[in-house]
Parts: sequence; C-alpha cells; structure tokens
Amino acid sequence: MCRPRDDKPRREHRLACRNFSSHEVLLATHSVVGKTSAAAMQWYEIRSPNATPVVFQQGIFAPGGDVDAWMGSIAMDKAGDIALGFSNSSSTLFPSIEFTGRVPGDPKGAMHRSQGIKAGTGSETDPDGRWGDYTSMSIDPVDGCTFWNTNEYFATTGTSWRTHLANFKFARCK
Repeated sequence: MCRPRDDKPRREHRLACRNFSSHEVLLATHSVVGKTSAAAMQWYEIRSPNATPVVFQQGIFAPGGDVDAWMGSIAMDKAGDIALGFSNSSSTLFPSIEFTGRVPGDPKGAMHRSQGIKAGTGSETDPDGRWGDYTSMSIDPVDGCTFWNTNEYFATTGTSWRTHLANFKFARCK
C-alpha cells in the first residue's frame, strides 16, 4: 500500500497554466489523507494569477473505499475540460494508473468517476524505492484537446517499474 508518509501536503507535478482570452488559469494537485484515511488527490483551479489570484474551485478526489490515490498530474484543454491522472492501489489492488475529469458545466469542485488507464500486475518490493518521478498530464499543442498522460506501474512484483503513455480527449473539445 502506498500513502503519504505524513499529513503534509506536497504539490505534485508541474503547475499547469492555461491562457484564455477572458482569463488565465493555474492548476495544481497534491496528495492528502481522504475521508476514509486512504490517500486522495486535492486539486485547485486558480484564476487571474497575474492580477488578483483567486481559488476559483478546488476539490478532493478519492477513488473510494480503501483505495489510495497519489502522484497526481493535472491539465486543462482549450474547452476548459480538466483531467487529473494519478496512481492508485490498495491491499487488494496492484498500483495502477487512472484518471478522472470534469467539464465546465459540472458543479464546482466535483470530478467524475475515475477510469482505468493501465492496470498494474505487480508491486514494488524495494522498501527504499521511489514512485512517481515520471508522471505528467499534458495537452497536445497541435489540437489543444488531446490529453497525454505518462505514469509508472509494475508489470511484475519486484524493483523494476515501467512507464505507460496514454492519450484521450473529452468529446466536447473540438
């Protein structure tokens, strides 16, 4: 099982920026202890960072039950859709890769049910091993709609992780 080693929030991934003609957006995410004591993803959308910054919305996303979510990365497409990728695991679930998202019409701070990107089939056995140094959620600069997610997983139990790259887009982004 993977959890933050303490209750101190640590911002993960880069601070994502999106510039619209009407406003600018910064997105950030970090792991927190959720309502069920499993690790969850806290995320923020900050507007007008170059004027008077304001937290436009924020939320905590937890996959549910005893499933831990950590090592998140977040981005926004040109239509304002947000995607949050993360690692997750539990005592019965090998570390895997999932994502969740929201569209501008959703209630502020809410994310949809998560979807699987890559199911892990092993776990790390090195007690001093690191996780999540290689995770990213980015927008394709060509179409402004395609999210690219990179994260790590274990194909077999041991000390050798693998990188998985996936892409997807929200139907409303054209």
